[in-house]
This record gives sequence, C-alpha cells and structure tokens, in this order.
Amino acid sequence: MENPQGEQIGILGGSFDPIHLGHLRLGLEARQRFQLDRILFVPAHQSPHKQDQPFTEAHHRLAMLKIALQNQPGIEISEIELKRRGLSYTAETLEALQVERPAAELSLILGADTFQHFGSWRNFSGILSMSHLLVAHRPGHAMPPVPEFLKEILGERSRDYRLLHTDKQQQVFENPTTKSKIAFFEIPPLAISASQIRQEVHRNPLIKNMLPPAVDQYIMTHHLYPLPSQ
Repeated sequence: MENPQGEQIGILGGSFDPIHLGHLRLGLEARQRFQLDRILFVPAHQSPHKQDQPFTEAHHRLAMLKIALQNQPGIEISEIELKRRGLSYTAETLEALQVERPAAELSLILGADTFQHFGSWRNFSGILSMSHLLVAHRPGHAMPPVPEFLKEILGERSRDYRLLHTDKQQQVFENPTTKSKIAFFEIPPLAISASQIRQEVHRNPLIKNMLPPAVDQYIMTHHLYPLPSQ
C-alpha cells in the first residue's frame, strides 16, 4: 500500500485493559507486513460495544501503554479518544486523524473476531472510505472463505471489492473506484485474552508470560485487577 504523498499509518484501537503481547504482536506484524511507517495505538475512552463492562481508569491504561511501547520504534500512542471522552466511535477518530495528518494514508488494524461485527459499527461505510482495513486471522477463530466472509459482514457493499492479490499469507481486495483496500493476513499463533489476564493475573503465574514485564510490575504495584472478595 504505497502513498508517495505522505506516511502510511496503521491505527490499532482498543481498551488495552491491559495491553499485552498479543496487541504488540498484531501491531508489529501489520507494520512489517504492509510496510507501514508507524503504528498508532489508540486507547478508547469507552467502547460503544462494551458499555456494560467496567473499565480500568484511563490514566492506568494509558500508563501501561506508555511503558509497554517506550522502546518500540515506529509505534506511538494517540490520546485522541481519551481527550474526546464519551463513547469512542472509530469513524469520528478517523475523521479527526485525517484533520491532524492530512497527507497520511490510514489503515485500520482489526482482528477477524472484531471484523465480524464491523457491519454494525456506526458509519462503517465512512470508515471504508477513510481507511484501508487490515484484518488479522487470530488463533482459534474459525473463518469462512474470505469472499463469503466479506459478503457476510459488508452485505451488498462487498460487491464493490475485487480480489487484487493473494498468496499463502494474505488476500487483498480493492475497491476499484475509491482504491480502498481490505487485506486479510495471518499472524503467528499467540492466544492471549485481556479478560483472562484481568481474571487470573494474581493467581496464575503463567499469565505473566502474556504481559511485557514492566506492565506486569505496574499491575502489581497499583493493585489492578484484584481478585473478587470471597
């Protein structure tokens, strides 16, 4: 995905509660695979899809992101959703990033499990016009053949996309009119769940292997994710 007029920027959003090695693997793999200049990790203030779930306070989630990413060249944090507050809608975030970085070409990075719900997102058509989509196959996620998967998620909009490239590791579809792309790519297996980390980090030593050591230390120091009272 070439953009001679500006940077190629990957957008990786999420609650990051907490950030773990799976998030890092996804960002680094997408950056290398699609030759992106940088990856922006965008922590959500409040996910519209998880309104019934409690979140760790934003300053803790942001602090864990900063210590996890401080030695990762080409990876940055955008606080745009935290500063906007309210529900964090991806379409609004992309619009704001376009204003901040008008010459950049944006690519939204998603797991296949997240993309499965993409058709229900607010203004998903606008998202398709503002950015490419980079959809990673995550461990344990059974996915139908890509053309059928696209039709299942996008409905009639799937007809706008044509297969541009395919190999053993990725398939890329392009809208010939807008030149926007949807790429499906495989990532090395790394089955990690943030919810599992929150539930077990204080009682299962193996969970620590899912976290950057500095993030594990932060969780312990600040007594995050305590065990439920018996």
